[in-house]
Formats: sequence, C-alpha cells, structure tokens
Amino acid sequence: MGELHIGPVPLAPFLHFAVAFGLMVFLKKFLSVKKSVIIVGCLIVLKELLDIFAKSRIEYIIPPDIDTPIDIIAGAAGIWLSFKIRKPRIDQRI
Repeated sequence: MGELHIGPVPLAPFLHFAVAFGLMVFLKKFLSVKKSVIIVGCLIVLKELLDIFAKSRIEYIIPPDIDTPIDIIAGAAGIWLSFKIRKPRIDQRI
C-alpha cells in the first residue's frame, strides 16, 4: 500500500488517519473512551508490526523506514480528531 500515490502525495497516511478516525467514532458509541483508544492503538501497532515481520520469507524482512512512524502518527491523529469532533449538546433548558 505504500506505493499508492495521488500525484506526489502517498495515500497510506491518509488511509491510516481515516480508518483510525472511523474506528474511534464507531467504538466510542459502544465502549468507553479508554477501551476504544486501547483497541485502535493496538490495531495501529499490530498492523505496522505485520508490515515489518509478516513476509513470506525471512530475507524479505526489512527494517522499518520513515513510512512506519508516519503511519503511526497518522493513526494517532485520527484518534485525536475523534476527540475534537463531538456532537453538540442539546440545551435542556426551555
């Protein structure tokens, strides 16, 4: 997925951001915020570990380069944005 680009811009960080944001918004409806952050954070790290180690042969495993921290930062930004975008409170006063 690291090879996908729209013009000169790589697509992977945007997808990591969007998926993390979407998962956080969805999970916060059913779970506590703490559990949601733990689940999404673990999924981000697990995905990056799979990118590094889940290769068909040992000689294809390469050390992480700059795309790994960028993907993790993009996922963390999606989690952060899910906290900043909230539903407006309905004023109960009449």
